[in-house]
Amino acid sequence: MKTCTTTALLLASSVSARLYSTSPLISVGPRGSEPLFKTNLSDDAYQMAITNPRASHSIKFSPFPGIWRNQSDFRSDLEEWTWRVNVTYFAMPSEERENITEITRIEDPYHVSTTYDFQWPGGGNLSDAMNRSTEGPPHGPFCVTVSTNLMPKNVSDLYKAENANSTSCEPVLGEKCVKAILRHGSNVNFDNGCSKTGTSWARLPECQSTLGWARDAPDPRGRPMFYRGFATATANIMPDDRNSPNLTAAERNNTLSSGESFVGLHSGIVDGVNVTTDYLEAATRLQLMMISSTSGNTGRPQLLCMRVNTTVESAGNLLSAAGGQTLWTVVVAALVSFALTL
Repeated sequence: MKTCTTTALLLASSVSARLYSTSPLISVGPRGSEPLFKTNLSDDAYQMAITNPRASHSIKFSPFPGIWRNQSDFRSDLEEWTWRVNVTYFAMPSEERENITEITRIEDPYHVSTTYDFQWPGGGNLSDAMNRSTEGPPHGPFCVTVSTNLMPKNVSDLYKAENANSTSCEPVLGEKCVKAILRHGSNVNFDNGCSKTGTSWARLPECQSTLGWARDAPDPRGRPMFYRGFATATANIMPDDRNSPNLTAAERNNTLSSGESFVGLHSGIVDGVNVTTDYLEAATRLQLMMISSTSGNTGRPQLLCMRVNTTVESAGNLLSAAGGQTLWTVVVAALVSFALTL
């Protein structure tokens, strides 16, 4: 297993060098899901595209069942949140194409983005939503781990149209694999807050027929490791002075609001010839996420799954028992620490 760990906020200058890169960008954290483009024109094009996504899917689920039990309104124990995934692509602005082509050698530059957000009853920010859940002290952290690679199509396709209203991962991974991930692959440390998963999910014996295959599957188009293998990114999306003491006050106050994206999986600059395929890969891939908190047993990890588009077969990479893997380069624009486990 290879592990690459990146901590805290990358300097803007570090990100600037990659703004027109063809490498994928993973951004996780409160208000940390958006790519940073070089000009306002590109920023505006991205905002327009992600606000009006080409594909979107939402599923209701109950986070941390039992966590609201101490409230005077016992019905709040049934509180449902909504997990939404948006997928879109857009052409880079014509005014910037010459410059982008000079840097990337791509004549027809496009960008593909996938974002996650949560919505909860009453709106407001995540801290308020969690802090009103019990009569005890404020909650935190709120750990999120997402799989960052494309899944082999025969794994993604196990999530079928009849599963489209459920976040259960059991139809795809199987009950034993899900239980093993929750038992051995947690993303929370009760002493230090969020952490990389205890064990790579793809290496768990119970998950070898699904995530294990994903770990070894090559990319048929010969792209770098973002498109093959298995990796996860973890972040705390509810930092405060107790669970993230190294952050500045401004960073801790950068709280997540209902409906605001907290995960961004971005393609980097891609050629218009391939953009439809890249978009379909994003829209049909299995989205896999773990959430957890340190609110005692009620905050124990939950594993959530989704596919945005289940009406067509996955465009993910082909299944194969491939050979070795190499470490890939990833640029992360997150406001919090995260760990990337290969």
